[in-house]
Amino acid sequence: MTDNKEKAIKLGKAVLIGIVAMTLFEGAIRPALIDLSPIFAERYELGRFSTPAGMAYFITYILCYIVYVIIGELVRSYRSDRDEQKF
Repeated sequence: MTDNKEKAIKLGKAVLIGIVAMTLFEGAIRPALIDLSPIFAERYELGRFSTPAGMAYFITYILCYIVYVIIGELVRSYRSDRDEQKF
């Protein structure tokens, strides 16, 4: 029982860290990227992501996907451990 409780706490912490990271990104990092995106676009030839909105959208998408994968892995490991305990 305590093992499941510890894993649930870890999962909750991971979700909270993801929420805080995305909030920080939206509030602080994204506006800075919007200001810097013309410099990056000119230097690295980013195509349609060269606009400020395109750059911010692209990076937001990547960060959301990373958080999604991390939470998915935690849930998968929690479920597999729970299934092992049944047998």
